[in-house]
Amino acid sequence: MKNKWLILLIVSIFTAQSTWAVKHYITLNAQLGEHSWLTKTEAVKANSSFGIGAGVGVNYELQEKALLFTVGVGASPSYSVFTLLPYRTSFEGVDSQGDGMLYTYSFKDRTDDYFNLSLQVPVMIGAQFGKFYFLVGAKFDMSLLARGYVNHTLVSSDGDYLPYIGHFHDMVEHAYFSNVKIETKNSFAFNMNALASAEIGFRFGNNDYKYTGFGTQQKSKIQYRLALYADYGILNAVSTAPTPLYSTPVVFNEEDMLSPVRMMDLLHSNQREDRVVPLQVGVKFTVLFRVGDPKICVICEDD
Repeated sequence: MKNKWLILLIVSIFTAQSTWAVKHYITLNAQLGEHSWLTKTEAVKANSSFGIGAGVGVNYELQEKALLFTVGVGASPSYSVFTLLPYRTSFEGVDSQGDGMLYTYSFKDRTDDYFNLSLQVPVMIGAQFGKFYFLVGAKFDMSLLARGYVNHTLVSSDGDYLPYIGHFHDMVEHAYFSNVKIETKNSFAFNMNALASAEIGFRFGNNDYKYTGFGTQQKSKIQYRLALYADYGILNAVSTAPTPLYSTPVVFNEEDMLSPVRMMDLLHSNQREDRVVPLQVGVKFTVLFRVGDPKICVICEDD
């Protein structure tokens, strides 16, 4: 009888050690989703940005009972587009012959494209319940490379030739023109940011090593996770002083007649709000590799 109780005690100790042991993992993840820059515009109306965001990363994860903790590093490229609705603006100028002109500029078919590559450091905490899990925390985000493109803008000019009566257009010698295509590219870096981050999903595959007897071990299997995630910027991504959305000379030179407009991308212009933040939502896939040997137990199933 004493031997029976001793065997049961030993089995219980080994089982508890395996169940309660702290587990360590190296994880690889890839994600894909929709990426937007959130802001509001003033006089110029723009459709909300819409694009694609991705990411890859490597992390260390600690698991103790239901508790999860993970930290790592990753890279996240994104591409998004604003579509600006047609707009018009008027101003007074002087043509190359010294005559006063009233100009009305019309802009249409304008899109502003943004590319950004960021280095991210996630710090997350969460829990798992059976096959389901969640993580919440922050990602520290540093922009490594960013570009802003003003594409496909068609600009037309018409107005009044002040020494004469009448409305004029298609007079290139006086900087009146139709449907001139203007493109610009701005290089910059978005500010360092902190992203509020969350993911929720489920795992599949064996979570751990599986033992079938005293010292008998089956080959370990990799754990996988599939989840929905969301990253939302807490800090302002653009803090530089805004500049005019476009600029034109007051006095036109001969060489400026067909290209007198200099365009600024929307997020760095005076048409956006002071606050610009990123939002990305999508699907995330993670592979977990166990690090180190677990404690041996007699009969252990998946968790």
